[in-house]
Amino acid sequence: MNYSDLITLILTQLRTHVNSDQFLEQFRRSKAFVRHRKLTLKQVVAYLIYLKKRSMDIELSALQRQIPDIQFPDVSRQAVSKARRGILPDLFKELFDEQVETVYKHAACSKNWFGYRVFAVDGSTLEIPLSNDTSSEFGTITSCNNQDICWVEGLLSTIYDVFLDQIVDGQIYTKGTGERDPAREHWTRLHELNLAQNAHCSSLTVVIIQKNYTRIWFLMAVMF
Repeated sequence: MNYSDLITLILTQLRTHVNSDQFLEQFRRSKAFVRHRKLTLKQVVAYLIYLKKRSMDIELSALQRQIPDIQFPDVSRQAVSKARRGILPDLFKELFDEQVETVYKHAACSKNWFGYRVFAVDGSTLEIPLSNDTSSEFGTITSCNNQDICWVEGLLSTIYDVFLDQIVDGQIYTKGTGERDPAREHWTRLHELNLAQNAHCSSLTVVIIQKNYTRIWFLMAVMF
């Protein structure tokens, strides 16, 4: 399947899910979107997918103009921020995983390195917006010079298909998490996609890992 057809397929799948009340209902927090409100679950999900990292006012105006079908109402930024808390983050993980599976099911993978498909694993410290929920999930860090200054950080770890230009798996962990668990989960995801032995492409797999990951442990994990 060529690139254009693949993108069309992915967008069609995404549109189907966004328009499916049955699918979206799985990812609604209890007591959220239960009363008649201006914003529906579908509208908020569409907004979050549409985001392009611009100001919220610009995003809302563009969404109303370019995707009139969802009938996004005129609401305040505070209303949107409150409504988005009613959506479980698992929704976006589900959509992402399906997109990855679609890519590896239909995309050609002719590029390789001497017959090997190459994946790269790396992690990075990520500053997370400070709130009661994020503080509870990830813990807070307090400034040594001023006890009144605190923030939240996490560890972002991903595995990336170098030649296909595709992130295969990613997760945010607490900062104190070592690199072993993320690496193990990334390798498990390759197995789930049949990419560990790369049965799709009749080639072997090379995984490049950043120096902070425990290389000897990871080598033993993938070989035995």
